[in-house]
Amino acid sequence: RVQRMKKGLLVILLIVVFLGVWIYFMPHRQTEVARVSMPVEKSQPVSIASKDSITVENREQQDLAKALGFKRMDPPVSVTIPAAVAPVLGNAGDGYMERFNAAKKLGKNLSNQEVQALYMLLDRKLSGDALTEEKLNSLKDSVCSIHEHQERLPEDFAPRLITMFVDRSHDIVWRDYCIQHLGSSYKRIADEQTRELTRRVFWKATDEIDGAIAGTAMLALTHNADLPGFDK
Repeated sequence: RVQRMKKGLLVILLIVVFLGVWIYFMPHRQTEVARVSMPVEKSQPVSIASKDSITVENREQQDLAKALGFKRMDPPVSVTIPAAVAPVLGNAGDGYMERFNAAKKLGKNLSNQEVQALYMLLDRKLSGDALTEEKLNSLKDSVCSIHEHQERLPEDFAPRLITMFVDRSHDIVWRDYCIQHLGSSYKRIADEQTRELTRRVFWKATDEIDGAIAGTAMLALTHNADLPGFDK
């Protein structure tokens, strides 16, 4: 009987020890689990890409204009859109072919007001027109050809093209077109200062690494290489 009591006490003692150990370690275990499983709040990235890209873009435009020694022209403004060019600008809501055909009907003696109104189309960004990028650039290309075939090349045609080339917010395809039309109209530029500026633009454009602009500039240089002012 005494031996049985000793065994009972031993069992009770073991139970007490076990409970004591469990009570001691359990809070620490819970703390450890909590510490491991606690979600770590991640800092959310601040979106500044848009602001930075605009800043870099503006700086690049300024640097390019400064390198060319060129003061960019203000955006073209025409209060009254002449009736003949209104369908070309899309004021009537026509599609590409209607606008293209309207452009083909324009003559070789456009008034200054008509020329300035067409500049508004040339300076239009992709977001400002209902046409797709391909169709809008095609229409603008046709309008540039109309300017080139005027009886007298508008004096501000080359500076307008240069302004749009310098403006990197224009899509790269249109900037390429600007160099192309500068090359094809160079012979008709009357002002020598504008010619000199255009030559600098050709050489500067050969440094472009995006798209086909550099190649287009090389073609412009080759096409006009026999004219005064170009390195032989």
